[in-house]
Parts: sequence; C-alpha cells; structure tokens
Amino acid sequence: MVLSEIRFEYIKDISIIAFMINESLSIVENSRLAGLKIPDVFTRSIEFLDNIELRNKNKK
Repeated sequence: MVLSEIRFEYIKDISIIAFMINESLSIVENSRLAGLKIPDVFTRSIEFLDNIELRNKNKK
C-alpha cells in the first residue's frame, strides 16, 4: 500500500466512526426525550456535551 492510501483509509474510518457516534448519541437523546429510561452514564454524557456546546456559543 502507498502511504496516501493508508491515510485515506484512516480518514475514511474516522469519518465513519464519528458519524456512528453522532447518530448513536442522537438516538439516545431522542429516546430520553420520549420518556425511555436511559442509563445515567449516557444522560451525563449528553448533558456534558450540551454544556460544552452552550459555552462555545456564549464565547462568540
């Protein structure tokens, strides 16, 4: 394999993983809003990410 092909594979894999994580968090968040019981670790993670997003918006 050529070095550029290896880099492309990493970029492709990272993009797929990021998409999967984003969609998984969205499913968990929507399930929580629908009233399903979600483990605390997921709830805390979503709240943490929401707080980071709010802080970034306030900086602008």
